[in-house]
Order: sequence, then structure tokens, then C-alpha cells
Amino acid sequence: MTIRATIRLLLLLFLLLLSSCATMQTRTASTDYDDSLYPATQQDLDWITDDDIHFLGRTLMLADVPLSFISDTVLIPYDLLK
Repeated sequence: MTIRATIRLLLLLFLLLLSSCATMQTRTASTDYDDSLYPATQQDLDWITDDDIHFLGRTLMLADVPLSFISDTVLIPYDLLK
């Protein structure tokens, strides 16, 4: 395996491990977004605009937005039933 392939694999693994952390948090803990559609996406966007969150944290949330949007879309039936 070349260095370039190893870096790509590690980057993919990193993104998969960090992906949809807002989705997990909004559905396993009590949050302000419990009764809304797209709660993880809303939380990510709120955290990105929050000045109290470190720049690195906001960068990770920015990377999580598309993944949260996809997972929120898949979980719409669950959100409507609860």
C-alpha cells in the first residue's frame, strides 16, 4: 500500500468515525431539538455560529453538516413518529 493510499484510507476512517456525531447526540440525549425535523443539522449549524466553540470544533461540525443532513433525511419517519 502506497503512502497516498494509506493517507486516503486514514482520512476516510477519520471522517467515518467523526461523521454524524450530532445525529447520535440529538437522538440519544435530551436537546433543544427533540421535537424538530433535521435536529442534527440544526445543532451543527448552531454550533458553527456559536462563538464559544473553538475553531477546530466548528470545522468538525462543518464537515458533519452534509452527513447529518443525510442521516436526518433517512430518519424523518422516526422523527415524525416520536
